[in-house]
Amino acid sequence: MNKVVRVTDPETHDFDEIGDAGTQTITLARRLSSSEFTQLDLLVRVHEAVTLVTDGSIVVNVVADGFTHDDPSVDFFGEVLASVTLSGALTAGQFEIATATSKLGSMVAVQIVATQPQTAGTLSSRLSMDLVFKSS
Repeated sequence: MNKVVRVTDPETHDFDEIGDAGTQTITLARRLSSSEFTQLDLLVRVHEAVTLVTDGSIVVNVVADGFTHDDPSVDFFGEVLASVTLSGALTAGQFEIATATSKLGSMVAVQIVATQPQTAGTLSSRLSMDLVFKSS
């Protein structure tokens, strides 16, 4: 059994203003049920060509999500299960895949993390993301 979850349609993520040597994390999706599955694939598509600032990066992570109804206002994000790193020159049509086959737990979340180097510059991208959950 497979299940495809659209995390984002093509969407621009602009981190130009986070400041020198800054990092920003945005949670794009949370509480995605993964308990029935043994594998997930993170699919990241680039929709617009751009060259990111030298030493800057945009990383898309799938992390364990330990949400509990006992404390619903607090995020309990765990380790990174799958990760795609974008840096340097991005080309429209670029397609990246990362796979996780263990420790999926009951739920996962998807986050985007931008790291700006010492010198500010272009740190934005137009991306779409999907998760494909699979069971054996």
